[in-house]
Amino acid sequence: FIGELPRDLGAFCTEWLRLFSGGAFDTKHLASQGRYSVLHLNHSRGSTSLDDLRTHLLKQSHISAFKIATARSSSTYSLERPHEASNEHEAGFDALVTAQIFIIELELFFRAQQRATQTDGGPPQKRQKVAEGTAAEGEEGEPEGAVTEASSGPTIPLDWLSSSLCHRFRDTIEVSGVPPGHVSMAKHLKRSDAEAPAAAADAGGAVVAATSEDSVVDETRGWREGRERNGSRNG
Repeated sequence: FIGELPRDLGAFCTEWLRLFSGGAFDTKHLASQGRYSVLHLNHSRGSTSLDDLRTHLLKQSHISAFKIATARSSSTYSLERPHEASNEHEAGFDALVTAQIFIIELELFFRAQQRATQTDGGPPQKRQKVAEGTAAEGEEGEPEGAVTEASSGPTIPLDWLSSSLCHRFRDTIEVSGVPPGHVSMAKHLKRSDAEAPAAAADAGGAVVAATSEDSVVDETRGWREGRERNGSRNG
């Protein structure tokens, strides 16, 4: 968001779906949903944080059919070259790390789905680690520590965005410490729309012409306060 954030969750969800019409995915939510059975995270503290999650996934060199460059962290780079590193580069590094995590998470979830629906098991795919330590910084070749897998191709289907698996995670944000632990933007709006008629009837069926949510809230609150004051006088 550029500018002031929406004041309530409903308006936030509306803006989220409008701005990210192609869908958005939270790598932390995917990690929490597949913590043990898919990603095999055996520890609970900090396991879904950006750095911890990436470190865990990259240790499993066989998991990705893509080449993942294990670049140094921004903090390490800042210590080595303090005059060349700045805060502006941290956002770019975080974006790179998030993209790497998301690709690997998708692969693992689709593989888990394939295993669950597969009836005839074939031989395990051969894995291969390449280009580790073969290219120094600034030289041509694969990035240092790049990993890949010799397989028949990526397990992420071309139509992955329209799959039922991705529909499950699309536009859902992890919210730690608040049950159920996440917020689905579309489901929240549907629930709010379904509850709106009941809320209007509970408020005496007041009709408000303004489309602003703040106006609706102020009008309903004023009606209720007036009813309470009249009731106290009559009593």
